[in-house]
Amino acid sequence: MSIICWNVRGLNGDVRRLDLFKLRNKFNPTIIAFLENKMGDHNINLFATMFGDDWGWIDNNSASSKGRILITWHKSIWDLSIKDKDEQFITVNCTNAVSYTHLTLPTTPY
Repeated sequence: MSIICWNVRGLNGDVRRLDLFKLRNKFNPTIIAFLENKMGDHNINLFATMFGDDWGWIDNNSASSKGRILITWHKSIWDLSIKDKDEQFITVNCTNAVSYTHLTLPTTPY
């Protein structure tokens, strides 16, 4: 089980996205939190489809149009539910589908 939290400072460019997929292939994370992704709803939807159907995603764009936080997770390994979110943070409850381990994962860019 590997969790990555990365302040990407923007995921709109092809080079940054390529870096992300190299990182994902190298470390095989099951949860990734992207801080300061700077993507609007349309780009987040396109980006999420690049991960495939076996990955879920949540963001806080409803609280901030600046594209602050995006969390993706492997759905066959984790079940995530939003505990709280605002412009500056998302807190999620995570349950591992195999070991039933429970985590609370707070993410904030500041």
